[in-house]
Amino acid sequence: MGALVKASLSALKSESAEICPVDLELDQFKRTYSGGFDFNFVTALSGTQSFKNLNFTNFYLTDEYTLDRVTTFTGGRVIPRKIFSTLNFAADAPGYLTFNKADKSNFRRTNDSYNTQYYGYPGVTSDINNADNFEIELINTYQCRISYIVNNFKFYLVVSNDAEVDGQKKMLFVGENKLSLDDTRLEYSIVKGGLDIGTDFISFFSTKLVNPGSTRTSKYIIESNGTTLVGQSLAGVARANAFYFTARALKLGGEIDLSIPSPYDTSFVTYNENGSKINTDKSDFHLPSNYLLHTSSNSTKLKFDVLNLKNIANNFDEFVSSNNLLSSSDTNPLYVKGLRKYTSIFSDIDSERNEGLALNYVYNNFNVRIKSGETYFMTPSSLNPFSQININDTKFVDSGAFSFTQPFLSDRVYQLDDEDGVKSENATYLCTWLSGGIGKRGVWVDRYFYPDLTSKEEALSSNDTAWAVTYDSLIEDLIRNNSSLTSSIKKKHIFDKKSDLIFEANKRYRYERISKEELERTETTNFCEGAVLREQVNNYFNVINDNGGFALGFNIMSNAGDFTVRSRRNEINGGFELNKKANGELDFIFNLFDNSPEPPTVNTRSKTISLNPYVTNTVFLSFDAIRGTCKLYINSEVVYAFNIKAYQMLNKMILFGIIEIIGGDRLIENVVRVNQEDNIYIDDIYLTTSPLSEEEEVAAVFMQNLNEIQDITISLPCGQRNLTDTITTVNSIGTNLKHRSNVVDINVKNLNIQDSSITEEVKTMILNNITSSLPETTTINDVNFINYK
Repeated sequence: MGALVKASLSALKSESAEICPVDLELDQFKRTYSGGFDFNFVTALSGTQSFKNLNFTNFYLTDEYTLDRVTTFTGGRVIPRKIFSTLNFAADAPGYLTFNKADKSNFRRTNDSYNTQYYGYPGVTSDINNADNFEIELINTYQCRISYIVNNFKFYLVVSNDAEVDGQKKMLFVGENKLSLDDTRLEYSIVKGGLDIGTDFISFFSTKLVNPGSTRTSKYIIESNGTTLVGQSLAGVARANAFYFTARALKLGGEIDLSIPSPYDTSFVTYNENGSKINTDKSDFHLPSNYLLHTSSNSTKLKFDVLNLKNIANNFDEFVSSNNLLSSSDTNPLYVKGLRKYTSIFSDIDSERNEGLALNYVYNNFNVRIKSGETYFMTPSSLNPFSQININDTKFVDSGAFSFTQPFLSDRVYQLDDEDGVKSENATYLCTWLSGGIGKRGVWVDRYFYPDLTSKEEALSSNDTAWAVTYDSLIEDLIRNNSSLTSSIKKKHIFDKKSDLIFEANKRYRYERISKEELERTETTNFCEGAVLREQVNNYFNVINDNGGFALGFNIMSNAGDFTVRSRRNEINGGFELNKKANGELDFIFNLFDNSPEPPTVNTRSKTISLNPYVTNTVFLSFDAIRGTCKLYINSEVVYAFNIKAYQMLNKMILFGIIEIIGGDRLIENVVRVNQEDNIYIDDIYLTTSPLSEEEEVAAVFMQNLNEIQDITISLPCGQRNLTDTITTVNSIGTNLKHRSNVVDINVKNLNIQDSSITEEVKTMILNNITSSLPETTTINDVNFINYK
């Protein structure tokens, strides 16, 4: 489901992959001193920030660097489990793979038309816009599967079992229900060289029987012949070298690098809007970081445990960007600059039972978590390096502040310590709100109203202002310098101007963000919830025609195949149709029948929309004959809209029957039913039998898409401040964890030796040999022999 703020997901993460390192060592460098003495020093300890001893172990806090600067990493190939990409099977020219449905005529010959839906054939196109995305699932280091996904159903690319013809076999796509998992496997090889030495090429192979019924097998390489894919036998190939394979291999779409210098560097990863690919422009895969090195006090081989610290700039320990003023810019969209920097190990042991380690870090931004509803906060005592900040100079919008055409549904800010409530003659300051269209960046403006002419509630819900939604400072200058315009503005009940609200140190503010409960109160009643009488279910389209409009919303279920939602038609081809196709497209058609002219006319509007295969798609259609508007939303965004003359279709037949679903089996069902549980195509159905106002339409669209309203985190500069992180010791080197002084007793239990000369000999042997196994600072007080009865 969607959310009020639609944004890409970002997080600090490690690459999900199978990593097979040969070795990882901290680099050392040698220095020679007078007298010819050579000493090795650990590079990671150069510029060490702090050192502490805790529980007989040493901790070193390093400076900031990328781990591959101080380590030697050999071997190292990262193999992602799955790759989703276009597949280019041509080395010297584009040749992208496409998926095509099987031809029904081939199945009719065997009276097997039903199974057509489970097969397809590969095609090749030179236009990347027509290329399909395929999933490559890497099973292990030499086997994989290639599939095309339709509504969570996979079609696997396989080599045909038919007889070989001229050294080749056909390729086809087969549905997952027609094959075992073993039959879906292909072999692969990743090679470099040939035509492009700087690129990874992937070749695919399959071992098959040469002819059905025979025992002779051959290995086939999958290649393009310019029209389709074929399996070419390698049996007669004389020189199967790297050039041969790369000429028949593919290059992956997007920026995918399977060879990396080190898999251990900290990464900040941002995904694109549909979540399918990493946005490389807003990601950084080699971030400097502080590391905590841990070793035993008596270690002689300089073996360290390496602890990667949080490095989250947000002091709430959240993996979100607060769009800090001091750590990012419009030209650099990476909100990871100036991440949390640790400066020292804060405290030594404060008790023998202490297993915690406190680390001091510096932060420069004051963060506030904004929840739906009201949030009160006070600015820090200093905004250094600023003395005050105008709200339009903040990055609240980048953090997820929501703009709208009226204050009621937009984010609003109030300064509570401002004693002067009257801002402009008799006009009263109401609030500062983010003015802009849905999904637009917006501008913070101050709303004023005249209390003697309008109420506060009307001022919040009205968008009849003197200012355009997309504010232009030139308009303000024009009005300010023109006395007649200025006086006419004062005649308005309400008006907006670019915000003067500033953030100052030690001031109180209130931030208001729309809540789900407020949206529910705004939303028009869903007709489906009250449709319990049969005559209501059958005759509601007459009410729609009388009222001059309707709104219909629903979610497309993830396993839904082909289906159509339409208003039932008679001999007159009027009404709308939403046709969802298996290829992920949605066809929208609206036929407006107008019988006022002679002869009557049918005005057809149509649009084809590509649905996002990675999310639940929510469809919302709104038609208003009074205003003459029609809008089609997909996942809260307007994907198609058209206008007709206002009142042109009022008191006319907008719909010629009830709204129905036609499934792939051509079974017709009413959309509005008393029992919706058995609907296999759509759910969460919303219907109104009258047109919605603009405000009601927006509220209904959001409620149709909304699971929850996301919190956002905003930030203001606060100078340089210190905070403390406390970590738990990973490895406790415990001789005796209850008493951590360096003086210990060694207890030998249940030997049951009565001869004191023997126990003295055992004691001597223990004292001579155990010291090499204990920390060097440990002092042995005594060896005790304890026998239990």
